[in-house]
Amino acid sequence: MSKTNKILAGFGVATALGIAISPLAVFADDPTTVDGETTINAIIEEVISMSLVSSDSANPYNCNSAATPNCSGTDQSATTTILPSQADTDSMYTIVTINTNSVNGYNLTLADSDTNNALVAPTGTIAAIASEPVGGTNPGWAIAVDKASQTGTITWLQVPISTSTPPLTIKSHHPSPAAVTVNDVTTVTYGVAASSSQPTGIYTDTVVYTATTGV
Repeated sequence: MSKTNKILAGFGVATALGIAISPLAVFADDPTTVDGETTINAIIEEVISMSLVSSDSANPYNCNSAATPNCSGTDQSATTTILPSQADTDSMYTIVTINTNSVNGYNLTLADSDTNNALVAPTGTIAAIASEPVGGTNPGWAIAVDKASQTGTITWLQVPISTSTPPLTIKSHHPSPAAVTVNDVTTVTYGVAASSSQPTGIYTDTVVYTATTGV
């Protein structure tokens, strides 16, 4: 047998085996029915929202910092009038309300809007400090987070400038077991104290709050 004949014979065997095996593959299932699968994926993206209500009144817009607030209206500036040597630590505050579907919770930070964290007027400044403002003896301005719920000595914090890294974290909310966050409230009180020689004027600064879903 020549080399060519051997090759042809080999094809013949393969063809014969194919004819023998094919009926088993074709008739193993119903030839009139075919199946297919599709996987459905619904991707829910993380979202977070924040509302700010700032005021110098005891109960702005029917908000209650001790419970879930029911707030309406637009953001207001926190304003107070004090005399030299006086301090105001209760009437100026911001209620921050956070909602997020992130099961990892959220982080709430704040920083000044620019590189000058003092309260500024054309006539002078009131410095940002990291202690309780006291009229005459410790003038300045600072913040206290959830002051009403603190016991003992109140913790006062200095608002950092905008370029501080990282910014000041005032709350890390990470629910356990993991769950979405609904109307989680943080109240920030602004304390301001003037020196006995503080010039008259409207002293102003702006604070930026940032809420980020947790990691």
